[in-house]
Amino acid sequence: MNKTGPELWAEHAELYLMIDEETGELNEQAIDMFERWGMDADQKLEAYWHRIIMLESKRTLAVAKRDAAAHSVRLIDSEIASMKRYAANLLVMKDELGENTNIKGIGWGCSLRRTVSVEVDKDAVLGEQYMRVKHVASPDKTKIKEDLNRGVEIEGARLVDKPSVSWKRGGKS
Repeated sequence: MNKTGPELWAEHAELYLMIDEETGELNEQAIDMFERWGMDADQKLEAYWHRIIMLESKRTLAVAKRDAAAHSVRLIDSEIASMKRYAANLLVMKDELGENTNIKGIGWGCSLRRTVSVEVDKDAVLGEQYMRVKHVASPDKTKIKEDLNRGVEIEGARLVDKPSVSWKRGGKS
């Protein structure tokens, strides 16, 4: 019969109450109980050990699945970015040919949108006023963009016109 930890400790306490204070000996009932308690405790400890091993194995599998899922998410994000670039490039070509760039399909729609963003070279050495500090210093693209738009020249930074696509659900009915 498997007993819980508290049940085993209660029996253990009973055993100590059965010790003769003068002789320090246990009666036969106490000895039988002590032997059962020891076996039950050993069985419980073995069950705990097997459960720990099983849980560690499950944890290893969960970590591997999490890592694989994170890798899959990165691949999916990369593919989404590629599809968006392909769509933007296609709409840019349509625009250059003078064709309509506001496209509607059944359940979807897209249009060419131009956004100007800051691109900073990885090896650019920017002035302190163009850096913001979080945990690691990184270019303050908002400040850089403001100054570039005002005509300030900043070595290693430029405004770039990047086409993107605005997607909508709903399109044609």
